[in-house]
Amino acid sequence: MPIRISRERKGELLLECARMHYVDKLNKTEIAARLQISGTHVARLLREAEDAGIVEISVRLPADHDKLAAELQDRFGLHAVKVVDFSDDYEHLLKNLGRGGAALFEEICQIRWGVRVGLGGGITLYEVVEALETKPRQIELYPLTLVGRGPELEHVDSVFLVTALYFKSRPGAKAFVVGVPPLPQSRVKAQKFTADLLTEVDEVREVYQAARDVEVAFVGLNALPPDRGMLKEFSKVGLDLKTLRGKGGVGVINYNNFDGLGQQIGEYFLSVSIQDLKAMSKNAEKNVVLVSGGLHKFEAIKVALATRMFNMLVTDHRTAQKLAALP
Repeated sequence: MPIRISRERKGELLLECARMHYVDKLNKTEIAARLQISGTHVARLLREAEDAGIVEISVRLPADHDKLAAELQDRFGLHAVKVVDFSDDYEHLLKNLGRGGAALFEEICQIRWGVRVGLGGGITLYEVVEALETKPRQIELYPLTLVGRGPELEHVDSVFLVTALYFKSRPGAKAFVVGVPPLPQSRVKAQKFTADLLTEVDEVREVYQAARDVEVAFVGLNALPPDRGMLKEFSKVGLDLKTLRGKGGVGVINYNNFDGLGQQIGEYFLSVSIQDLKAMSKNAEKNVVLVSGGLHKFEAIKVALATRMFNMLVTDHRTAQKLAALP
């Protein structure tokens, strides 16, 4: 029989959980042990505390954030840069990046009515979508990668994020999504599979080609190794971690592995490629927004910046400082 908690007791629990996390600086595992509940329950209580107004999260930017953003924008010829607070707590850092990405997204939508927007995948872009207010937006949404999820891939993919943002932006928004099966278990079959999808399925071809021609693309970036689900998918086509490192791999952007020279390693997904992103970034009329931070991603971000995979950047203060200090 489920245990019922009174509204008064629930409020006390939310308050206590929020106090321990935000005031006493305990992590979720420590809170779970003290309250004798699961870590998942703690995470849910913290979200409810935020929704109930018990916790109000604001980002107080140091005075040099704007100065640092302007320095990066001018030095590297970027269209825009947003710098957010760094945090040693990676969950907090992701939320800071999400809010920064959401602010830039809204700025773009206000300037460009009816803009065609492409979304990549990953947890950072999930935080961007989560941070966006639910309100009508005149936008067209496209997935930048068509990745079949399947039972082994639990990644936050492009189609999921496009669908989530569409529901947040109705009735003004339009979304163009198609589903595809997971990749077959070999490089040759995977290449034939993606080629056949493009030639045989009109809807897949139309959405894929439109995604390569969006006006604004929001992408995330990962250092090696990528998350477990994506690594399993890469391994199907011979791109296991050992092979990626042997080929000089340093990172993954929009599901595309790349090396230290910014060259793509393998082309097996129906993805807006690194070459596509570079072409868009060089176009004065288009924006490729990279939302990524954390010092563990610095080398990959540095390569992506040096080889012009993006022309707008949302990153954290420490990563921005290291970029500004590059010779």
